[in-house]
Amino acid sequence: DASHTRTRGGMGLGLALTHRLAEQLHARVTVASQLGQGTTFTLELPLSGAQPENDGRLDAISVLVVDDESSVRRIMARTLSRTGAVVTEADSAQAALTALSDGSAMDVVVTDISMPGMTGIQLAEALQTRGLRIPVLFVTGAELDSHDHARIRALGGELLTKPFDTGGLARAVRALLG
Repeated sequence: DASHTRTRGGMGLGLALTHRLAEQLHARVTVASQLGQGTTFTLELPLSGAQPENDGRLDAISVLVVDDESSVRRIMARTLSRTGAVVTEADSAQAALTALSDGSAMDVVVTDISMPGMTGIQLAEALQTRGLRIPVLFVTGAELDSHDHARIRALGGELLTKPFDTGGLARAVRALLG
């Protein structure tokens, strides 16, 4: 097509990217257009500190966040806490097992898959071996092979691939809990 955008090398993705960004920010994009007058796009952002829609709330849900990377673990914990979840953190699968064996009852475990020592999948298998039927959300930025996908399905877990937006984490936990 010979439009100005096409002749300048654009890909026509600006509005699609704006829409995705608005969704991630819990914002709204509106458009007003008049023939011969032009088009106005408006991006309405929530006030700082505003909470996402209520369907993402995890009020009083206890979540064990397991990740060996402290910065990632803290971000996930903070994100879930902001939705009302009661969060406990563990820096390894072994620390998670210790926390759970100390009598801490958890509604869900959110765990990284790739950790030294014991992986997140091995953690979930250990939980089942110990008779703990806790739903597990597996988080990874790595490509998984079909064997790992099969193990996650067999464990009844769900997979969330990094990077994800903060709302995506809460939605994934909510979906896992049904």
